[in-house]
Amino acid sequence: MNIKNCSSIVDFADPFVPPSAKKAKGSFVPNDDALQMVMGMGFNKEQATKALFKTVSEVHKVQLLEDLSRDFGKKLQKIVKR
Repeated sequence: MNIKNCSSIVDFADPFVPPSAKKAKGSFVPNDDALQMVMGMGFNKEQATKALFKTVSEVHKVQLLEDLSRDFGKKLQKIVKR
C-alpha cells in the first residue's frame, strides 16, 4: 500500500470520538429565559449558550450517578438480607 494514495491520514495523537458521540452542531437549544438571564450578566449569546449546555450536561451526569447509586444500594440491600 502506498501512503501517497491514501485519501486521509489518521493522527493517532487525536482522541478517538465514536461516531455515536458526535452531535450535530447547533443541536442544543437553550431555554430562552435562562439564556436571557445569563446574557443579562454580560455574557454574549455564544458564551451563555455554552455555559447553559455545560450546566445541563453536568445535571444529567449527577442524575445518572444518583440513579446508579440508588440501584447499587438496592442490590446491596438484597444481598445483605440473604
